[in-house]
Amino acid sequence: MGLEMNLANTTHRLNFTHISQPWLRDLVKAYMRYNLAVHSPGDCISKMVAMNAFSHFLAQCHPHLGVTGLNRPLMVEYIGYLRDRQVSEAWICTALVSLRTFLEISAYRLERHDLPKERLIFDDDLPKEKKTLPREIPEEVLVQIREHLSTLDTAMLRMATILLECGLRISELCTLPFDCLMCDDKHEWYLKFYQMKLKQEHVIPLVNETVVAVIQAQQEGTRAQWEGQSPYLFTRPLKRTRGRPLPFVRMTFANRLNRWALEKISEIVMVACIICNPISSDIRWACASSTMMCPWK
Repeated sequence: MGLEMNLANTTHRLNFTHISQPWLRDLVKAYMRYNLAVHSPGDCISKMVAMNAFSHFLAQCHPHLGVTGLNRPLMVEYIGYLRDRQVSEAWICTALVSLRTFLEISAYRLERHDLPKERLIFDDDLPKEKKTLPREIPEEVLVQIREHLSTLDTAMLRMATILLECGLRISELCTLPFDCLMCDDKHEWYLKFYQMKLKQEHVIPLVNETVVAVIQAQQEGTRAQWEGQSPYLFTRPLKRTRGRPLPFVRMTFANRLNRWALEKISEIVMVACIICNPISSDIRWACASSTMMCPWK
C-alpha cells in the first residue's frame, strides 16, 4: 500500500486471526482499510491490540453475541471487565477510546447501518488522568550511568553514548542514516536524522567531539561489514538479515540496556523500569512492547 514503516520495529503486519468472531473480524478489516488511509501504521497496530482485547472479552463472556448485541449495557460490562484485569489505567483508556472510535467511524463514515448510531462509551467512562511524576533522569543517576558505560559491548556503548548526548528516540537512533554526520564550512559538526512522528528530517548541532568520534568509528565498522552497502549506521546482525542491511531493532536495544541496568546499580534499575516511553529529554531508552495479543494473556 506504499505505507511508510519504521523498520526499527519488528511488527509490520496486521494480524486478524486473534479476532475469533467472524462478524467482528470483517468489521475490523473494513475499519483498518479506512484507518490505514488516514493514520499511521503504528496507530493501526495500537487499535488492532485494542480490538483483540474486545474480541477476547466477547469470547469469554458472550461467545454467541452478534453485531446486534452491541449496546450500552455491553460496554458497561466491558469497562468492568477491563478494570478487573491487571492492566494499567492508561491501557484501559486506550482500549476504550480505540473501541469507541472503531464503532463510531464504522457507523458513520463507513455507513454500517447495522451498528448503533448513539454513543456507547462516554468520556466519564474513561479512567481519570493522574498527575505523573517528572520523567527527567536525575543528574546523579546519569553520572552513574556514564561510569558504567564501559561495561557495555561496543555497539551498545556507541548507541548509549549518542542517546546520552543527543536525546533521540530509540527508533530515531536505530534508524540513523549511515551518512548522518554533517560538517559545515566552519568545521562544526551536526547530526542529521529522520523524525518518524513528524515525517521530516531534523538536524542538531554536535558540541561533544566524543559523539563525532563514536559515529565515525561506527561508520567504519558498518562500512567494513556491509562493504559500503548499508543505508543505516547501526544494523542488525548479518545472520538475521538474510543479506539485506536492516536497522537495529529498538526493542532489542531497550531490552539489552535494561538487562545491563539490572546487573549494575539500583538507581539505574529504577530508571530502566519506570521509563516506558521515549519522552525524557536527557535520555530516551525504554519503549513499550506492541504485542498483537491481549496485554493480560
